[in-house]
Amino acid sequence: MSKNIKNYLLFILSLAVMGFGIALVTKSGLGTSAVSSVPYVLSKVFPKYTFGMFTFAINMLYYLIQIIILRKDFPKSQYLQIIVGPFLGFFIDLSMSILSNLNLDIYLLQLLILVIGCFIVAYSIWLQLLANVVINPTEGIVKVLSDKLNIVFSSMKTYFDIFLVIASCLISYIGLSQIVGVREGTLISAFLVGYFIRLINKIVGRDKNVK
Repeated sequence: MSKNIKNYLLFILSLAVMGFGIALVTKSGLGTSAVSSVPYVLSKVFPKYTFGMFTFAINMLYYLIQIIILRKDFPKSQYLQIIVGPFLGFFIDLSMSILSNLNLDIYLLQLLILVIGCFIVAYSIWLQLLANVVINPTEGIVKVLSDKLNIVFSSMKTYFDIFLVIASCLISYIGLSQIVGVREGTLISAFLVGYFIRLINKIVGRDKNVK
């Protein structure tokens, strides 16, 4: 098996791991992650469609926006971002189904599940960076906006996450007359995922290759 094929298989594996991590964070009951907040809230406002379906739709939207902004400058290698939406959406729905009976009402256990979920999400991102084939459309649109607006990527990522959380709160309040999916776990996950990625880098010793 060629190295290229192995890298793509590793990327697909990372999406499966990410789907489970996102589902675990969500099932903690303390709020989903910032990047998952919009599709999660939409799935509550429109229960006919699943969390995974909206994740697929949002990822496709990010993908199309990148193409519209960059046009002919959109890297040909990144056209394969189109596979992220359906795979990640499927893995999220599968994981949510597997964890359907996980309903916690003890706060410390909720925190524990949240932390474990954040670690799994961080590991999935680390695997994606290791595969080094396609970037996630969510990260892709942040990179495009960062380059076009001349804003440091990390700062643009923070602004984008804040925008998503605000949008989620508005959609939730308008559609459900209450805020769902955004709680303290949303803020905790924003900090922990980045921390865990750096920790995995340090433990595995790939700091020079995976940043």
